[in-house]
Amino acid sequence: MMFCDPYMAQRLAEEYMKDRLREAEQDRLIRAAQGPRKTREWWLPAALIMGALLGLIVLQP
Repeated sequence: MMFCDPYMAQRLAEEYMKDRLREAEQDRLIRAAQGPRKTREWWLPAALIMGALLGLIVLQP
């Protein structure tokens, strides 16, 4: 049977939590940095489609 030091168990849990929080913050920063690019990638095809539809509507006799 393995005996666990309560102090070490608490310290390990705290370090584990700190690591998870660091990883979550890194992921959030990466998503924030990539956010505008994803938006621009979405807007370009939408703008092209809307422009084409507008051209078809305007050129109708």
